[in-house]
Amino acid sequence: APQTIGGTAWTRFYNLTLNNPSGVSLNLTSSAARRVLVNNTLTLSGNTRLTLGSTDLILSGPTSQPAISPGGGSFSASKMIVTNDTGMLCKSYEDNNTGAYSFPIGDITDDADYSPATLNFTNIEEWLLYPMACVRVVDAAVPDGDPINYPTYITRYWVVRQQGIENFTCTTTFYYVVDDLVIGSGQSAAALYHWSYNLETASWTLRNQADTTNRILSSVVSESGTLLMGSRPFGLHGMAAGTARELQASALYCPQAGGNYEYYHTACSGSPWPWLWRPSPPAPQRTA
Repeated sequence: APQTIGGTAWTRFYNLTLNNPSGVSLNLTSSAARRVLVNNTLTLSGNTRLTLGSTDLILSGPTSQPAISPGGGSFSASKMIVTNDTGMLCKSYEDNNTGAYSFPIGDITDDADYSPATLNFTNIEEWLLYPMACVRVVDAAVPDGDPINYPTYITRYWVVRQQGIENFTCTTTFYYVVDDLVIGSGQSAAALYHWSYNLETASWTLRNQADTTNRILSSVVSESGTLLMGSRPFGLHGMAAGTARELQASALYCPQAGGNYEYYHTACSGSPWPWLWRPSPPAPQRTA
């Protein structure tokens, strides 16, 4: 039978092993503390899928060790972290370690799709308090896309967020599935390009041509903030209306200050993790 890991406060584990082919879900009920922290190694044995919901899962441990293990075999559509809501899979860099790290994520929106991401931080000049990087995947085209100007695209994008890591270089790699690709009339797969949108600076960046043979989007980024990593841009009006949930995720929730919303570098005294990412009050809708 499916299992649930619940609670009303921060939940912490050391060397957590899950083995349930019916699936395991996170369901923390406190709006101020929807985070589960696993120190050292999380193991998904058998065909176990862990669904995050609106809870962030933070893995803490040296980059040189797995921190998340398939427990034999390899990660796949039947053995992965499912990001089906606002919850993200996060890697803590509390030891200021660098190197490539794979996020074994996917979705079960229609079918189960395994679409992992890899982040490789290098050339970091400044570490702040509680550095981490978080990723989740959405099985949909970037909202309100522009099929006239960008008719070749994929129906998938990744949300990438980092905090406490400044002045860096990060090589990003994202893997989509074969059914994601939509090829425009008169075009070929060679028309697929990787774009990113920075929610903090409201700016688009054209990255690289996609590797459609291996179904990979890859690029090197150096800007801070929350990025939507996908295949084509969309209009500002559509971005504001269609991704309000992402726009609202750029504020920080401070439970120690009576539930006030604080900006990025505002700490909350007395909290083990001063900066908790929670949705901010709805932002005014913009028009193009």
